[in-house]
Amino acid sequence: MLLTFLFLFSCEESEYNQNKSSKKKKPKPLLVDYEHPFSATVAKHLELTGNLEGVRQATIIPPLSGTVRSIHVKEGDLVEKNTPLATIFNASIDAAEQRSLLELQRNEREFKKSQSLHEQGAIAQREYQETLSALDAARISHSEAQKNKAQATVKSPLRGTVATIDIREGEQAGGGAAFSIIDLTELRLSATIPERELSYIQLDQTAEVFSAYSAEMKTMGTLSFISPIVDSSSGSVKVFIDLEKDQNTLRFGQFVRARVEIDRHEDVLCISKDALIYKDGQPIVYTIEEIPLEEREEAEEEAEETDSASEEDGPQYRAKTVNIKIGYGDENNVEIVDGLTREDRVITLGNTALRESTPIAFEPKEE
Repeated sequence: MLLTFLFLFSCEESEYNQNKSSKKKKPKPLLVDYEHPFSATVAKHLELTGNLEGVRQATIIPPLSGTVRSIHVKEGDLVEKNTPLATIFNASIDAAEQRSLLELQRNEREFKKSQSLHEQGAIAQREYQETLSALDAARISHSEAQKNKAQATVKSPLRGTVATIDIREGEQAGGGAAFSIIDLTELRLSATIPERELSYIQLDQTAEVFSAYSAEMKTMGTLSFISPIVDSSSGSVKVFIDLEKDQNTLRFGQFVRARVEIDRHEDVLCISKDALIYKDGQPIVYTIEEIPLEEREEAEEEAEETDSASEEDGPQYRAKTVNIKIGYGDENNVEIVDGLTREDRVITLGNTALRESTPIAFEPKEE
């Protein structure tokens, strides 16, 4: 008899605990922040990416081969046009210049002798003319030999900065790049745009150019070139955006992004970009909806029936999913074409954790 009583008591206690654990608890509201849609100006931009290059730059290949005798500059040096960069020794070029000089001197002596004899009538006009022609040929040969020897001194073709040096003293030079010179005061972005975007751009449009890795590193630029040719393999068009002259924020070779404004909408309804969420590709926002009084009363009655009532009132507000249609946008705001009014309260903080009808709480703002 005692065993039967204990068994029944145990079953009742288990059933009581099970019922107690299944009692509904009041949902705890999530704390959010919100804003009302507002008027703003937003623009449509064309985004470009690429590396910065010099408007004026040169890769220098020595015009003759030989041994690098000396290098006169180092990387980072600022050089003027025709500044000597290196000297190359070529025995054949030096010997040819010496031979041409000796030949010129010999022909000069022969001509002077022939000229004197011609004035005295001792030689014919034809013989005198031959010595004169030989002298002219020797002068031409010596001039060419001097030009060849002058090429042994590698010079800068422009004013700029020595970016790279690819030769060393004692090495053999010729046939390959030895120096690169870049005018760092004028840089440009070389990029391509899809053919379908051609109608949006024109020369002299301004652009904001900034580092792809730091938006704080930025400067302004101007669209300076639009290629007349469409690349048939990619369907793109090459463009140049010249940076402001003498800017020192962005560097040669740096990977950058450019934003060219191609259209704008003035004084349109907008929300902060923080409020925008995409669900299955559809842009949505969560707005604040007041829970109807009858629903709150039903929840209170249910809580009383399950002995889960507390001194705290139940949630008064919940999240409502709203599908929207958006227009232009920038880094801060998004244009609302359809779905919202200025009276809506759009959730901007805490919205990533929300679902339809999630209970919420917030600090009211002055309207």
